[in-house]
Amino acid sequence: MSNIVKTERRDFLCTFLLVSVFIFQIYSNTLSSSWHLDDNDNILQNTYIQINSLDLSSFANTLISGADWSAPKFYRPVSCVTFALNWYFGQDDPTGYHIVNISIHIIIAFFLYLVILQFMQIVDATQEKSPKHHFVALLGATLWAVAPIQTQAVTYIVQRMTSLAAMFTIFAIYSYLKARTEEKYIRWGVFCVLFFIAGIGSKENAIMLPASLLLLEFSFFRHHVSKQKIGWIVVASSAALLAGLLAAHFLLGKNLLNIFELSRLIDSYEDRSFTLNERILTEPRIILMYLSQIFFPLVSRLSLVHDIQLSTSIFAPWNTLPAIAIILALIVLSFIFLKKYPIFSFPILFFFLNHVVESTILPLEIVFEHRNYLPSFFLFVPVSFLIAQAIYTPNRLSFVGRFAIIAGTVCFLVISGHATYTRNLAWANEGTLWTDGIQKAPSSPRAAGFLGRWHQKNGKIKEAYFYFQKSLQNSHLAPTPEQSQLAALQALGEIHYTLDQYEQSLLYFDQCLALKKDNMYCLTNRAQSYIQLNLLQKALNDAEALVAKYPSYLFGKYLAASVSYQLGELTKSQQYMQEIIIKSLDKPKGLYLMGLILLKYKSYQNALFFLQKAVNLWPSNVEYWITLSAVYYFDNDYKRAEKILADIFDKHPISTIKDSINEIEKHDFHPLVINYIVNIINSHINIVFSSLE
Repeated sequence: MSNIVKTERRDFLCTFLLVSVFIFQIYSNTLSSSWHLDDNDNILQNTYIQINSLDLSSFANTLISGADWSAPKFYRPVSCVTFALNWYFGQDDPTGYHIVNISIHIIIAFFLYLVILQFMQIVDATQEKSPKHHFVALLGATLWAVAPIQTQAVTYIVQRMTSLAAMFTIFAIYSYLKARTEEKYIRWGVFCVLFFIAGIGSKENAIMLPASLLLLEFSFFRHHVSKQKIGWIVVASSAALLAGLLAAHFLLGKNLLNIFELSRLIDSYEDRSFTLNERILTEPRIILMYLSQIFFPLVSRLSLVHDIQLSTSIFAPWNTLPAIAIILALIVLSFIFLKKYPIFSFPILFFFLNHVVESTILPLEIVFEHRNYLPSFFLFVPVSFLIAQAIYTPNRLSFVGRFAIIAGTVCFLVISGHATYTRNLAWANEGTLWTDGIQKAPSSPRAAGFLGRWHQKNGKIKEAYFYFQKSLQNSHLAPTPEQSQLAALQALGEIHYTLDQYEQSLLYFDQCLALKKDNMYCLTNRAQSYIQLNLLQKALNDAEALVAKYPSYLFGKYLAASVSYQLGELTKSQQYMQEIIIKSLDKPKGLYLMGLILLKYKSYQNALFFLQKAVNLWPSNVEYWITLSAVYYFDNDYKRAEKILADIFDKHPISTIKDSINEIEKHDFHPLVINYIVNIINSHINIVFSSLE
């Protein structure tokens, strides 16, 4: 008996290693892939997950680290804790995050193999250790794992939320099967419940687990239990589903209970470019598109964005009604043949069941490929079963026929793996991802906007402007049109601002604020444009509007303090600066401004305190150093003032020094001070020329 157990464990270990090597190979080119889209809000700018120690208080903060981190709330805690651990060990280096994501994918593939193996042993109990069972399980799990459609859930870092929910779901299914087939059912039942909770804590679509287990029960165990037990199973599954729904609603802040009130559900579509009816009619076409992407692994049809024509009725476009009919037929036929052919029916019903959360009535975006990660678990089982039947059934096919099927299967695996590897190349950086997106979805305002940002970041202003204009023109096609329009207007205004075209930038910021009067970014940018145009009172109005609307926004207070200072309203400026300093002593601009304010009050020692901190934080800023030397001059410490100016001359070109002197002249320093600084610099120039002679 012990030898059998050892052999079985060795076989499982070999299977795990085989699957691991294959998966890691096709995902090996993702380790240096950059951050994308929602990675920014959820990780890079989310201070709640950016922990520096492993104490309890740090982990407690991660539990409220939602993407809207300006208003923290309990949010997908399991996923966020894993991001926090990644941050602790590697900060913003994406390599560690990718390693974890690939590892999760490998673990899921292995447990999917174990679950399919149990399915086969239940369906065909006469052959408990049949090689055919292992073949079906291994091939079904591998085909799922290497399918290129899974790249969005694995390579897109933030979609770890999706893969974690899937991982805990397959753990729970495995535990449930163990509870139904082994004596220690209580232990496995407890594991199943714990995995269900962890799944919901990763992402809300794990909420469908109780319904999935109910489907599994009726598919594989129906003839083993009494009607009374079936009743209890239905009640327990319904209670678990309701508990998960309430947990997601009240603990995770998801308004899932809106689905029970039609008016509130319709209102939730207010910001979308589509209605509830349009989404319901369009999703059947999307589901069929997903299925085609799963079974026909063409990289050319995979993208983070898609141009989708909405269905406005069952006849427009023409393929709406056929899509609905095909899906209904698949579901009905699967129910009819569920008892007789569970290996074929269960995967289809599981697929549609687990699309209920993200592909039906909730006001989510129309299409995302990662939504198939969990639902597609068992889709390749029927294919694997048919291949196994052909190979392992004696006299079914000739040697040539079996060889052809085996060769075809191997070729399909290689093609799928290569397609996955190729698809991952698009995720290398934002430029490659959004170039790929705009090629496959030319009308996508999201692809145009992000590609514009990429070009802007890389100094290609002309290209950036083109794509921002394109994003603005197509903003009505975005899932959230107003948000897309605001982003494009802001980006166009920023480009004009960076080109010192402040009047043109105001045109875009004005449009942005006409659309949403209290938009933080456009108010900030318009205030800065007003400052550049010396329209200080208008700048102060915008800055004070920022302070009133966003009291925790420190840069808004800094703008208000800075403009108040320039308008000579020192008391008001000082009040704003004191609020900033209380909350932050690590912002050089704020510290510098506080030093200038104190200088106006002739509080030289206090001014020196803040200015010294400012230059320590920003040692390359010549203006800060010259101002510091001026304050030493005011404080009669001429030796330090001259030493600072000498160091500036030694380290920086004359042109930079000249520009910095022009800047500090704006602070209304006494002419004697400016003359003193210029004379010191000139004396150093004379010394240099004298040494050359």
